[in-house]
Amino acid sequence: MLYLLQIISSRISKKSISEIIFTAVSDFGGVYIKLIQFVCLRTNILTEKDKLRFLSFYDNVAIEPMPIRQILTSELGDVKLSQFHSINPEPFASGTFGQVYKAQLVDGVDVVIKVKRPNLVRKLRYDFGLLKVFTKIFDFLVEQKMIDLEATLSEFEKSTYQELDYWQEAQNADYFYKTMRNHPRIYIPKTFLDLCTKTILVQEYIGGIAVTDLIRYNTQHPGVYQDWLRKNYQTDPYVLFPSIAYDIAIQGLIQGRFYADPHPGNIKILPDNRYAYIDFGIIGDSPDNRLLYYDVLSSFSKKAAQMDMEKIGNSFLEWGAANFLEQIHTFDEYFSDENHSLREMILGKYKSLLESKRDKFRQFDEEENFLQVCFDIVASGSILNVKVPKKFLTSLKTMIVFKSWVSYLEPGFHFMRNTYKRILEDVHPAQLLSKKEEIVTNPEVSLEFILEWAENMAEKDLPFQQKIDKQLMPNLYV
Repeated sequence: MLYLLQIISSRISKKSISEIIFTAVSDFGGVYIKLIQFVCLRTNILTEKDKLRFLSFYDNVAIEPMPIRQILTSELGDVKLSQFHSINPEPFASGTFGQVYKAQLVDGVDVVIKVKRPNLVRKLRYDFGLLKVFTKIFDFLVEQKMIDLEATLSEFEKSTYQELDYWQEAQNADYFYKTMRNHPRIYIPKTFLDLCTKTILVQEYIGGIAVTDLIRYNTQHPGVYQDWLRKNYQTDPYVLFPSIAYDIAIQGLIQGRFYADPHPGNIKILPDNRYAYIDFGIIGDSPDNRLLYYDVLSSFSKKAAQMDMEKIGNSFLEWGAANFLEQIHTFDEYFSDENHSLREMILGKYKSLLESKRDKFRQFDEEENFLQVCFDIVASGSILNVKVPKKFLTSLKTMIVFKSWVSYLEPGFHFMRNTYKRILEDVHPAQLLSKKEEIVTNPEVSLEFILEWAENMAEKDLPFQQKIDKQLMPNLYV
C-alpha cells in the first residue's frame, strides 16, 4: 500500500513511477519479479529505457539457501541419486520459482538441476490475492489507459501456475528434443526424464551466451556487440534474428506445438548462427485451422497498399467469429433469397471497415507493427463479433516478446515481412492440416441469434442496422 501511495503522489512530487515499481519489485521478489518480466516486454507502460533496466530481473533473482542433496534424496531416492557423480551445492543461476545447480552424471555428462523453491503454491495464492486487491485500488485511484490490468493479471496467473509443474515442463522439453534433434540451427538440451519430478528437472548443460547477457554487454559497450558476436561466436545477428523468428513462426504453422516463451533469458546463442532454448514452461498449441493462419501470414507479407481487405475480412470472420458466421450461413439458407445474402452484406461491411483503415496500416509498414494491425482488424470487426482467435493470440504474444528484445539490440532492424514471405515460399497450403470448428445450428436458433444481433447493432451502427432491416427483414414474413 505504501508503494501505491507513492505512485499516486508521484504525480505531484515528480518522482518516477518506474523507480517506485523497480524498488517495490526488488523488495518483494518472487512472483512480483515474474510479473514485471511478464509486463515489461508485453506493454508500453514502461519506456524503452526503463524496460532495459527491468531486464536485470530476468536472471538475477536473489539466491535462497536450499539443501540440494536432501531435496534430491527425497525426490529421487538413493538409487537414482547414485546416477550423479558430483553436484555443486551452490546454485549458479536463480530464477523466480527455482534455482539452478551444476552437476555431472557418472557417465561424464554435464547437467543442470532446476529445483523449485519450497512452499511456492501457498505463497502464490497469497500474492495473487494481494495483487488482485492492488489492481482494483490502482485502477480506481490512477487514471491510465495503457493496459487492462485485470485481464493482464488473469492471464499472468494462469501461465504462472502452468510453469510450476516441472514434470510437465520436462515432457515439453522432451517433445522438442525429439522433434528437433536434427534441426540445423536449434539445439534442444536432452532432458533426463527418469530424474525429473514435479519439483526437480534435470537437463543437459548448454553453453553459449544468453541474450540477456548480450543485452547487458551492448548496454556497457554500445554499438559493438555485432562485431563481438561475429568474432567470438562466428554468428551474425542479421542472420540469427530472422532465423529465430522464422523457426518459431513456422513451428506454429506446420507442427502441433511451438516454443512460446522466447524471452531473452530463455535463448542462448551458440557458435555458427545456432541457438538453444533452455526453458520449456510455456508452450503454444498451433491453431486448428492452419489454412486460415497461412492466409493471415500471406496478408501480412504484403504492404498495406497491396493488402486484400476482402480476403483479410473473410479470414478473420471464419477464424475469429466462427459461430457468428455459421449462424449467418443458416440464416441465409432458410430466410434469405438469392438476391439478399446476409453473408455477402457482412463481408462487404467488413471490407469497407478495413479499407477505411488502409492509410493507418500504411503508418505501420516501416516498423512492421503487425500486432497493432491485427488488433485494428479485430477492433474493426467487433460489431461483427470478431475476436482474436485464442491460439493465434498466443502466437502474437510470442512474437511480441521476441521482437521486444530484438528492438533493444537493433531498433531499426525490421525483417518480419520477409520472414512471412520466406514461410510462404517453404510451405504449400496442401501440407496444412485444418480442422473446422463443429457448430450445431437450426433455423430457429439462428433467427433468434441474428435478430438479437441486429437489434444491438442499432446502438453501434444505425445506418448498417437499417440496411439489414430494409433488405432482409421482409423475407422473414414471406
